[in-house]
Amino acid sequence: MTEFKKFIDAETDKTHLVAVRGPRARNAGGFVMVWQDALLAALARGGTCGDLTALQWRVWAFLLASADYRNTVRLYIKDVAEALQHDRSDVGRALEALQVNGLIRVTEKRRGRSREYLLNPELVFKGLPMQRREARKVWSNAAPAA
Repeated sequence: MTEFKKFIDAETDKTHLVAVRGPRARNAGGFVMVWQDALLAALARGGTCGDLTALQWRVWAFLLASADYRNTVRLYIKDVAEALQHDRSDVGRALEALQVNGLIRVTEKRRGRSREYLLNPELVFKGLPMQRREARKVWSNAAPAA
């Protein structure tokens, strides 16, 4: 934000109108960092996610948009299915495919019917560098899909 202030030159006694910039506004919206080389390698033919379907990509994008600052998402499959206008079974299969392809892992077993998923911090991350280090540890300790 820029505002204008009047300043008086002490030597000449002249008044000057000066534009003064206020503090920069922080990013008000959410964001996710993407590591391009890792993502390109995963997308390449023969890469881990070269054969994902459109729905599987949409589910992954939904998870990215819903991630918290620990790179995790707690969700009900029903809510994702409603948001994407697909059947719960299709979304459930898409989540399984994302796990098999190394894009997400289940970090916590069901609490009720929700699950907590961790996004692969080698590809994408939302949070601070220290949180990414912690997410990498959690990722390495979480069991990959069988």
